[in-house]
Amino acid sequence: MYPADPFFKVEELPSDFIRPGTERRAIRLGEAMFMFISFDRPTVSPLHDHTWDSIIYVDRGEFDVTVGEKQQKLVPGQGTVVPAGVKHTLTTGSGSRLIELWYPVKKDQP
Repeated sequence: MYPADPFFKVEELPSDFIRPGTERRAIRLGEAMFMFISFDRPTVSPLHDHTWDSIIYVDRGEFDVTVGEKQQKLVPGQGTVVPAGVKHTLTTGSGSRLIELWYPVKKDQP
Protein backbone atom coordinates (compact mmCIF):
# COMPACT_ATOMS: atom_id res chain seq x y z
CA MET A 1 0.00 0.00 0.00
CA TYR A 2 1.44 3.34 -1.04
CA PRO A 3 -0.04 6.70 -0.01
CA ALA A 4 -1.48 8.86 -2.77
CA ASP A 5 0.41 11.89 -1.39
CA PRO A 6 4.05 11.51 -0.28
CA PHE A 7 3.60 14.16 2.46
CA PHE A 8 1.58 13.84 5.65
CA LYS A 9 0.67 15.55 8.92
CA VAL A 10 0.50 13.29 11.95
CA GLU A 11 -2.79 14.78 13.15
CA GLU A 12 -4.37 14.01 9.76
CA LEU A 13 -3.39 10.33 9.65
CA PRO A 14 -6.19 7.81 10.26
CA SER A 15 -6.39 6.83 13.91
CA ASP A 16 -7.60 3.86 15.88
CA PHE A 17 -7.57 2.96 19.56
CA ILE A 18 -5.47 -0.07 20.44
CA ARG A 19 -7.10 -0.03 23.89
CA PRO A 20 -8.93 2.69 25.83
CA GLY A 21 -6.66 5.72 26.13
CA THR A 22 -4.13 4.48 23.57
CA GLU A 23 -4.44 6.10 20.16
CA ARG A 24 -2.43 4.97 17.14
CA ARG A 25 -1.93 7.00 13.96
CA ALA A 26 -0.14 5.07 11.25
CA ILE A 27 1.17 5.32 7.74
CA ARG A 28 2.32 2.40 5.61
CA LEU A 29 4.74 2.03 2.76
CA GLY A 30 5.04 -1.45 1.32
CA GLU A 31 5.85 -3.81 4.19
CA ALA A 32 6.79 -1.04 6.66
CA MET A 33 4.39 0.64 9.08
CA PHE A 34 5.37 3.85 10.90
CA MET A 35 3.19 4.72 13.92
CA PHE A 36 2.66 7.53 16.39
CA ILE A 37 1.14 6.02 19.54
CA SER A 38 -0.23 8.40 22.22
CA PHE A 39 -1.27 7.46 25.75
CA ASP A 40 -3.76 9.70 27.59
CA ARG A 41 -3.73 7.62 30.79
CA PRO A 42 -1.32 5.33 32.63
CA THR A 43 -0.96 2.16 30.57
CA VAL A 44 0.61 -1.26 30.96
CA SER A 45 0.86 -3.32 27.80
CA PRO A 46 0.59 -7.06 28.30
CA LEU A 47 3.70 -9.18 27.71
CA HIS A 48 3.59 -10.05 24.01
CA ASP A 49 5.63 -10.63 20.88
CA HIS A 50 5.21 -10.06 17.14
CA THR A 51 6.18 -11.76 13.89
CA TRP A 52 7.86 -8.52 12.75
CA ASP A 53 10.84 -6.45 13.93
CA SER A 54 10.11 -3.20 15.77
CA ILE A 55 12.04 -0.01 16.48
CA ILE A 56 10.56 2.17 19.25
CA TYR A 57 11.51 5.80 19.91
CA VAL A 58 10.21 7.82 22.89
CA ASP A 59 8.86 11.20 21.78
CA ARG A 60 7.16 12.34 25.04
CA GLY A 61 6.92 11.05 28.59
CA GLU A 62 8.70 8.11 30.20
CA PHE A 63 8.35 4.41 29.52
CA ASP A 64 9.49 1.44 31.59
CA VAL A 65 10.30 -1.10 28.89
CA THR A 66 11.21 -4.77 29.11
CA VAL A 67 12.62 -6.51 26.05
CA GLY A 68 13.45 -10.15 26.64
CA GLU A 69 15.32 -10.25 29.96
CA LYS A 70 16.43 -6.59 29.88
CA GLN A 71 14.55 -3.68 31.47
CA GLN A 72 15.17 0.06 31.21
CA LYS A 73 13.40 3.40 31.73
CA LEU A 74 13.31 5.30 28.44
CA VAL A 75 12.89 9.09 28.18
CA PRO A 76 12.51 11.35 25.14
CA GLY A 77 15.37 10.87 22.72
CA GLN A 78 15.87 7.21 23.68
CA GLY A 79 14.57 4.03 22.09
CA THR A 80 14.86 0.30 21.75
CA VAL A 81 14.78 -2.41 19.12
CA VAL A 82 12.56 -5.46 19.50
CA PRO A 83 13.39 -8.36 17.17
CA ALA A 84 10.55 -10.54 15.91
CA GLY A 85 9.57 -13.24 18.41
CA VAL A 86 11.04 -11.48 21.48
CA LYS A 87 8.59 -10.95 24.36
CA HIS A 88 8.27 -7.34 25.50
CA THR A 89 6.09 -5.00 27.53
CA LEU A 90 5.93 -1.33 28.46
CA THR A 91 4.44 0.83 31.19
CA THR A 92 3.83 4.56 30.83
CA GLY A 93 1.95 7.47 32.35
CA SER A 94 -0.51 9.86 30.74
CA GLY A 95 0.58 12.38 28.12
CA SER A 96 3.27 10.17 26.64
CA ARG A 97 3.94 9.25 23.00
CA LEU A 98 6.18 6.84 21.21
CA ILE A 99 7.05 6.48 17.56
CA GLU A 100 7.32 2.93 16.30
CA LEU A 101 8.35 1.25 13.07
CA TRP A 102 7.21 -2.30 12.21
CA TYR A 103 8.86 -4.30 9.44
CA PRO A 104 7.83 -6.43 7.66
CA VAL A 105 4.09 -6.36 8.28
CA LYS A 106 1.54 -8.32 6.29
CA LYS A 107 -0.70 -6.48 3.85
CA ASP A 108 -3.75 -7.27 6.00
CA GLN A 109 -2.11 -6.09 9.27
CA PRO A 110 -4.20 -3.32 10.91
